[in-house]
Amino acid sequence: MSFRPVSDRTKEAFFKLFHAGHGPASAYHTYMEEIQLKHENDEEVLADRAICPNRHDIYYLHKKFLDQIVGARNGKDMFSRLAKEIEEFNINDKGCAWMQLYIAPTNLDPGQPFILVIITNLMKRCHSLQQAGELHLMGADL
Repeated sequence: MSFRPVSDRTKEAFFKLFHAGHGPASAYHTYMEEIQLKHENDEEVLADRAICPNRHDIYYLHKKFLDQIVGARNGKDMFSRLAKEIEEFNINDKGCAWMQLYIAPTNLDPGQPFILVIITNLMKRCHSLQQAGELHLMGADL
């Protein structure tokens, strides 16, 4: 039974768990607990991949879920999605955000680095304090 493809019903159950905020590991444990209680530890059901997918299948489903909901992880689609998120962030008055797109250097042009600036409303309020003028925080994790 381990050769059977994951059923659509099982995929939907995992997509619901992912949508509720579960990651692959917590979705797996939650789903397996439900199945074990529902089928009373029936070994035939637990060995059926259509009902109980393996962890590789669950990580694949989670990646598929993220691609559908969040979008691409890199490339032009990711940056266009980020631009939309920045625009929404600024419109909803959550603070202020700005992005400078990366341009690769060439022989004639030095290019420009990717820069993302996010200033929350709390940061704006704190910056109005006199002591805040002496503080700077910069993340340059590579």
